[in-house]
Amino acid sequence: MQSIEAGVHLGALPQLKSLLVEWAEVQSEYARAWNWTDVPWWYTERASIGTLAAAAWRLHWVALEEFSNAKRASGGTRHATKNSVGRCDLLVCDRLHDQDYLIEAKEYWPRLRSGPPGNRFSAILSKARTEAARVIPHEGAKRLAAVFVTPSIPGSYGHEIEGHLRRYVEWFSGLDRSAVAWTFPRRARGLTTAKGRTYPGVILVLRPLRMTRHGARGYTRRPLAE
Repeated sequence: MQSIEAGVHLGALPQLKSLLVEWAEVQSEYARAWNWTDVPWWYTERASIGTLAAAAWRLHWVALEEFSNAKRASGGTRHATKNSVGRCDLLVCDRLHDQDYLIEAKEYWPRLRSGPPGNRFSAILSKARTEAARVIPHEGAKRLAAVFVTPSIPGSYGHEIEGHLRRYVEWFSGLDRSAVAWTFPRRARGLTTAKGRTYPGVILVLRPLRMTRHGARGYTRRPLAE
């Protein structure tokens, strides 16, 4: 049985095990720094992306957030000829294995008592995949769609958290073609917001896009001001 406090399901991305484990540790280290009065998953998509970038740097990888990159026109296909300069959420470089990852992310805030998210999550993941597909990768880079899932429950139903979280972990760790990491520290389960909701932790889902020959060949990262 999977631990619900922290764990990973590597699926299609076993090479990212160290990054996912470190990402979970970043969540707890931030919370410990604030004596468990604040947690990083309470905040925005940009803050969530920052925790993944922090995990990369802690592994002596390289990360760059919100950077300029060539993109296909919105609604365009991989055969489209009209491209533009846009922004990519995160670049992560595994220097040991000489592998780069271009990541586009979304956030999802489901309610635990509604059960596993099913189609609702799939729609958010689809949006992240659409954005990742627009990114024109430099040669050899892999594109990933990411979703940070931050479930919540009314503080008055705190006694139900354990069962709901176990169902969530089972559902997300069963996703096809994805890598999943989660962290639900026990010390976070008593924290409530000003509106009386508890956000006991966060799940990160990474879905790789298929590698294509078209579009990536010959493209080299360079300053876009050239």
